[in-house]
Amino acid sequence: LFGGRPKVTSRQMMKRATTRTSSPAPVANHDARRGPAACVMLLAVACLGPLGSAYADRAMDILRKSIAADGQVAYWAKIEIVVHGQGKGKQIVRQEVLRAPGNRYRIEVTNSGNGNPPVIVSNGHTEWEFRPGRSVVYQRPLAPIKEIQRKKLNALQAVEDTLHASYVGDDEVAGRTCYVVVVKPPDGQRVRKKVWVDAQRFIELRGERYDQSGRLITTWSAMQISFDVAPGADDFEYRPPARTQVKRLERAERTTLAAAEKTVGFRAVLPSYLPPGFA
Repeated sequence: LFGGRPKVTSRQMMKRATTRTSSPAPVANHDARRGPAACVMLLAVACLGPLGSAYADRAMDILRKSIAADGQVAYWAKIEIVVHGQGKGKQIVRQEVLRAPGNRYRIEVTNSGNGNPPVIVSNGHTEWEFRPGRSVVYQRPLAPIKEIQRKKLNALQAVEDTLHASYVGDDEVAGRTCYVVVVKPPDGQRVRKKVWVDAQRFIELRGERYDQSGRLITTWSAMQISFDVAPGADDFEYRPPARTQVKRLERAERTTLAAAEKTVGFRAVLPSYLPPGFA
């Protein structure tokens, strides 16, 4: 995930969001990413015994509330993403994020070392992604937030009997109490994902992903967060830098493999196996 505006620094972005005279933006019942942007999990649970069932039910309730909150809560945050390489050290990306109800967001990479940092900006209807190394801005239409949430809830329900999700207790992230949910594959032997969900706002504040062998591959966490913000509409508009090419992309739609094969006119070649991290 990236974000921000090429001519607006992260410090200026936070100052603008927190010094407006208007009252704070309304907060929906809950909130939850690509951020990253992007990260609501499409998960479910199957546990045995009354106690396990209770923890499983609570995990599912937390995940549903996180989906309902996704894109509906105003906040500012500093995020750190760590990609754990296999013997190649770590890759660290730091972001500054401003979000508002209606799936509006501005995400800026703060450690890119570039005067025009990578950005992703959404006004709720259109998303712009700026890649300074290529001097290209990708513009794409977005689905309505209600449609996005509906699809995520449907996907969550679809895997309810194939994955194990359980509430494992409370923890603290960026000074806020969070519910911790662990997700395992059908055999229940290895952790595949772990998520920390804010106990009041229901946005995800930390996440961990593991490969098939149980090795940690990605961690992201909110280092700072504030809900005392009142972003304006201009915070989520974007103007490409001069001499930048704008490429307009079509809105991605889900389809079946058979329908896709019919459209392109040939059969897909399916791999005989999936490498670690792609199951």
